[in-house]
Amino acid sequence: MPMAEFTETCAAVVEGIRRVGLFITSDPNTYRVQAITHGVASNPADAQEVAMRDCGEREGGRLTCRLRQQACGAR
Repeated sequence: MPMAEFTETCAAVVEGIRRVGLFITSDPNTYRVQAITHGVASNPADAQEVAMRDCGEREGGRLTCRLRQQACGAR
């Protein structure tokens, strides 16, 4: 049984992070993940835009949002 079922062919996952130290680097000790959002659409750009918009609205817009995964299935 699938965990989620989408009617659109593309999905994107974005994480919203907050800085812990002076800078955000690739080291996980420099940031804290505050939100994980997703977007679905008929193309990858729109799926990413939906996920980024949702992330940007979290926590009063104070998160740094970055794309973690994006994929499209067969049509």
